Amino acid sequence: MVASPDGCFPRPAWNHCGCNDPPRWRGSSTGLESRQPATTRTRPMQCPKCHSAMELVAAQQANVHRCTQCKGLWFEMVDHETLKDHAAELDIGDPAQGEQYNKIDRIKCPACVGNRDLIRMVDPLQPHIWFESCKGCYGRFYDAGEYQDFAEIEFADLIKDWNAPERI
Repeated sequence: MVASPDGCFPRPAWNHCGCNDPPRWRGSSTGLESRQPATTRTRPMQCPKCHSAMELVAAQQANVHRCTQCKGLWFEMVDHETLKDHAAELDIGDPAQGEQYNKIDRIKCPACVGNRDLIRMVDPLQPHIWFESCKGCYGRFYDAGEYQDFAEIEFADLIKDWNAPERI
């Protein structure tokens, strides 16, 4: 491999965030299946909130990482939209516990190299949902209960939105 003029070696096309992980495994005849942290990763993914190990949950359309302790969810770019129909199977954590972890909002990206800070975000359609996003790999972190709430817009969400505090 020949270095570019700036002395850097080109990254493979799948290496969008610099983490040296191979492309995501896709396809499962059973739909969703839980696996231990991927053995092909060069470093195990840790939860950005509680720092516990995250397990890989594979679906036919995409993958998501779920914390083994707090049950928070890490989605790669756009996968949060792709997997909305599976929210009940993916988001199995206690929403009350997720609400407590939601107070921890200055966190680092679990996927990118270099401890990139995540941006604190508010869902524009449901302002009561606060999540964190990476401006490098565009991944998203939802606390337990948040993703299921994000996937299902109901009348009760209007009341939650009226009472939602401003995120500062």
